[in-house]
Amino acid sequence: MSGIYGVLENLYSHHMPNIITALNNIQATNEANILHEIYEKYKVCPDDESIEKLEDKLYLYTGFNIWDLVVPYVEKERRRL
Repeated sequence: MSGIYGVLENLYSHHMPNIITALNNIQATNEANILHEIYEKYKVCPDDESIEKLEDKLYLYTGFNIWDLVVPYVEKERRRL
């Protein structure tokens, strides 16, 4: 069990809506949309072959640096508090 299936098949799947919300909060909307689509497909049919193709579009596999979104978000929230 590895990759997105490793996440979906263990306890993390219960947190998937929160993970999607967090991605939206940091303005990683593309990642959030892909993960949402993966999650919805998995709930309907865990063996859906398109899940792996969608996984390839996630930042982990595209070279997108998500920290460029995380750091400013954390700084903004830290100032807000």
